[in-house]
Amino acid sequence: MSAPSIGLYAIDLQRWEMDTGRLVLDVFAVVNDDPRQVVIELALAKPEATTAAFLDALRDALDSDGPVDHDAAVHQRLTAWFKRVESELGNPRKRRGESRRFTGTHLELFADSRDLARLDTHRKFWAVFAKGRYFYLQEDYRSAEGPLTEALQHREDVGIVYKWLARCLKKQRRYDEAMRTYVRYAEVTDNLDAWLDLAKSYRKGKQFEKSETLYHQILERWPGDKEARIGLAQIYFARNEDRYTEVLDGLHEDDPAWLREWLLEEFNFRLYVPDKTLMPAVQAAKFLGFRQINELTQRAFRNDLPSHFNPSRGRLSFYREELENWANTMARFDILDEAVTLDPDRLDAPFEPEETFVGEPEVVSAGAGERPTTRVEEILAQIRARKAARQQNGNGNGNGNGDSHGGHRHHRSRSGKTASSDRKGEK
Repeated sequence: MSAPSIGLYAIDLQRWEMDTGRLVLDVFAVVNDDPRQVVIELALAKPEATTAAFLDALRDALDSDGPVDHDAAVHQRLTAWFKRVESELGNPRKRRGESRRFTGTHLELFADSRDLARLDTHRKFWAVFAKGRYFYLQEDYRSAEGPLTEALQHREDVGIVYKWLARCLKKQRRYDEAMRTYVRYAEVTDNLDAWLDLAKSYRKGKQFEKSETLYHQILERWPGDKEARIGLAQIYFARNEDRYTEVLDGLHEDDPAWLREWLLEEFNFRLYVPDKTLMPAVQAAKFLGFRQINELTQRAFRNDLPSHFNPSRGRLSFYREELENWANTMARFDILDEAVTLDPDRLDAPFEPEETFVGEPEVVSAGAGERPTTRVEEILAQIRARKAARQQNGNGNGNGNGDSHGGHRHHRSRSGKTASSDRKGEK
């Protein structure tokens, strides 16, 4: 029996080192019907030699001895791309540090309709999906929707397309369409991940009854699944039901290390009930026993504790019940290195002289002739700068030399292994 063929569809230059010519490539390929994302490191040589080394490295990364399924035109395009990379790295201006801009970091092997016309249905489907996948990872959800929808016209039996299309629709706030697409994804795939994604989507859409029912159905088919159990805890928490602590107790008994990591990294502690006590940042800081307000705001902007940020007004706010449940949960399972002790008596007490609680946000120093900026304004500026940098990288700009590494972030799958970018879009 012959080894399965490898379909190569897209490459991103993730990092590079100017001095050594070392490349780190993020590659999207398909082995039969199994989409794969792999990271390949290789040294840049002459374009033909680099192409040959890359194809060998790709087979090794995919653990496949099968042929790389492409024709002469694709091979020429791959070689031409490596030649372009070699030219960019050899640019004297870059070597002198006069320019960090790197054009053409993304290679799409089937870029236009003439390329697609040469492909059979199987390869055309994955080529169109790869285009939608690229736009999605660049956070251009409107552009991604078209190719993903087109891919379904070629094949309707591949669940991953429904999954990515549902995410695109959700990012565009078209929630009804997104939910219908998530349902179709679960029906087509019928695996644990698909049903968990659907239950999570119901929960995030505040359709708690549907989500709870589905989580229970999941646990009937996959008893003890941690994500289904934690989903139930989040629903109970959202409805302000004490049952969430029972679920967490059970998870702690089964796997305390897993629960600790999840509580630190994932739990967002949100209440969706009408009766909540709103607290401004000053009161929240006193309630939690902090002596300086920036202790609270720094934790809030790191998502270390439950908070609500209004970007248009530049204001942080908190709910007393969320803070109580967060502090009690962290203490119950001894999660934090330094315990938080609730201090409701301080809410009505006058400020002590050494405390730095003030009614206005913390002021950050400014240069001569400039208006001082508040801490909130500074944080907003940092957020906007990071967003602009992501958009710039998404337009094909490089990231400089080996001292400044960029590229995609890798996430951990449910099994603990490094996962592909399929989960990158889900925050």
